[in-house]
Amino acid sequence: MIGRLIAMSCIAVLMFGCNSNESSVGSYSEPKGWSGALNEATVKSNNGDCEGACAIMDEVIKNNPDFVPAYRARSVFKCQKGDCADALADVNFAIEREPNNSTLRYKRILLNAKMKNAAWVDEDVKFIESHDNKNFLGYYKMGEAMTILTDAKSPEAIKFFDESIARDPTVGAYNMRGLNKYNLGDYKSAEADFTASLKLKLLPNTYKMRAHTREALGDKEGALSDFEKAEKIKTLISNTK
Repeated sequence: MIGRLIAMSCIAVLMFGCNSNESSVGSYSEPKGWSGALNEATVKSNNGDCEGACAIMDEVIKNNPDFVPAYRARSVFKCQKGDCADALADVNFAIEREPNNSTLRYKRILLNAKMKNAAWVDEDVKFIESHDNKNFLGYYKMGEAMTILTDAKSPEAIKFFDESIARDPTVGAYNMRGLNKYNLGDYKSAEADFTASLKLKLLPNTYKMRAHTREALGDKEGALSDFEKAEKIKTLISNTK
């Protein structure tokens, strides 16, 4: 069960890293109709038609082969439909033209982590550490990548989340740091992270993760209580739909 929760977290990580509305670092002359094309593609993607969204970007790129924002957008839509290799090709093209764009570097780290390309992850991590003044989001994204790369068994990810939480404690940072600690056998500390996360927001999956952690600690009563709370929240959510 905890493995399924890890997988769910990794999917959320990739989606978090794929944002079609990210800002551009470069300066470009927008082709005619670009804003409309991007909006149309985004609507299609939001409605589950990632193929249609990619087709719109394909047409823009066909007519404007050097327009980097179209490659960035297409990488998002490819990522959303699970085509990591194709998304990576678009990100690589964009980075060739914007080598100092940290947002693109973070995205490439996440994609390479998903594909288990450890050497490429290390290269971009080193670049960011030497070129980018990381804020909490930067440390968070680095932690995400290490979590994906190691299937949530990374002391390095824990260190990145330590830095992220010191700057801005969030549910995601506590939960992913807790997952790494759980898989490394540090159950007591993992339990503390899930508890801290629940103080910020009551989520059923967080209760489930803490329940499994409490099981590992031998706290059967606490684990049962958390499983029950998770089900109650899920029921409440279902009843409000």
